[in-house]
Order: sequence, then structure tokens, then C-alpha cells
Amino acid sequence: MAKFFLRLALLGLVMSSAACEDREVSLMILQMQPIVGCEPTSDETFFQSQGVIDIAFIDSYSVYPLLENKMIDINAANNYGEQDARANTNSVLLRQAIIEYEFIDPISGDFETVLPVEMSGFVPIGDSKKVVGLELMPLSQIERLRAAPELGTTDGRVQIMTRVRLKGETLDGKSIESNEFKFPVIICLGCRLRCSQQEMDLLASEGLGNVDTTIECPAYAGQDDNFIDCISCPQLLNESIQAKICPVPSQNIQPPAE
Repeated sequence: MAKFFLRLALLGLVMSSAACEDREVSLMILQMQPIVGCEPTSDETFFQSQGVIDIAFIDSYSVYPLLENKMIDINAANNYGEQDARANTNSVLLRQAIIEYEFIDPISGDFETVLPVEMSGFVPIGDSKKVVGLELMPLSQIERLRAAPELGTTDGRVQIMTRVRLKGETLDGKSIESNEFKFPVIICLGCRLRCSQQEMDLLASEGLGNVDTTIECPAYAGQDDNFIDCISCPQLLNESIQAKICPVPSQNIQPPAE
């Protein structure tokens, strides 16, 4: 029950982060978009309240913010049409993201707390909203997390609150900065591995080389709501991590005898 109320509190925090700005901004991060059908969806009725990174499988982690350009449509305000051939100078070219990391749970190690990330993207003026990709957790941070003793077993969980701001410029060169968007992330080891006794029996009887280990949405396997079946575990991990989380390490899975 406590975990349920904690999740409700986090959801309220995330959804209010864009609305609680004390100043009007020209570029708004509205929400994070989830992966639907192996692709980030642009349907704004779907949103992602938190991220999950299983460091057993993930080398980097990206999010997909939904953006809105709130500046004045100069062409519409001046009744310019296509025949006037005027560029809308209030469209935005994205240049950089500033990501801050706050560790809610204690963790050992030397971590970056503020990280500038180069990025690109175009957010046009008008009624439409735009989804862009952003690497929220690069390999350098993932490697530090893997070395932390708090995440050395499958019982380990660490929560991080990330804060994201985007920077860019309009087509006529004016600097633009977005609101700050808060996005909580859970870090774990092996929490996105899903095993069943049926799979274990199949591996024992058939051997790894004789079973279907196809992974759905391999680009996103091991993050958020994308679980990995136990049968695919050995092909994704290095041996040191296999020994910690794979019920049957790959070296012990042999084809049946002739």
C-alpha cells in the first residue's frame, strides 16, 4: 500500500512539473511519451510517469519528451499566406539538453550531477506538438551504476530524480530555453527479467540452441515496461552479470544428447 501511494505522489509531481512554472516559457516539455508497438508514440493521451532502467541489459537510456512551441505564429498574426513565401522565424532548432541527477536513495560512487547533452530537433510553430529523442542516461553513468555495491544484487533498487531543460534557438537566432521537467527513474539489476517454470523446463530439455530466443522490441528490451523472458537471458548479458541474475547460465545450457 505504501508503494502505491508513493507512485501516486510521484505521478502528481511529474504531471505538475510543467504546470508549476512561475514564468511563461516559449518552449514547453509537456510529458514523456512511452514506447508503444516498439516505437515512441506521438499520441498525447499516452504518457510515461517514470522510467525503469535494468542495468543488466541497458547500456544507455533515452526518453521521448513531447514538446510544444508556444511562441506567436508571426505569419498567422500578419495574415501571411503561402504566396508570401515567408519563413516562420519562431520555429525552434534544438541544440542541447541540460540534465540534472538527484539521487533519492543513497548510492556509492562518483556520479555526474549535471550533464550537458548535445541534441538536435526541430519544433515548428503552430498547433502541432513534436516528439524528440533524448539520451537521458548515457553509458558513462550506467557503468558507474553497475560498479555501485547497492546495485550488486537483484534486491538492489535506486531511485533518481532527473531534471531536464532544453536549449535551442529560433530561425532568426534568438536563444530559447524550455521549462524544467522532472522525471523519476528506477535503477535495478535484473528486475526486467521474467522467468517461468515452463521456460526453465524447456531450456533443460531442449538446450539453448534449439529454442526460440527472439526478443520483442530488442532496442528497448530491459527498460520501462519491456520485460525480457528468461529464455533470452544468456544471449544478452556478459558472463559476470549472467552469474548474478540468469537462473541457468549459458555455459550450463547444452543441447540434448544425440
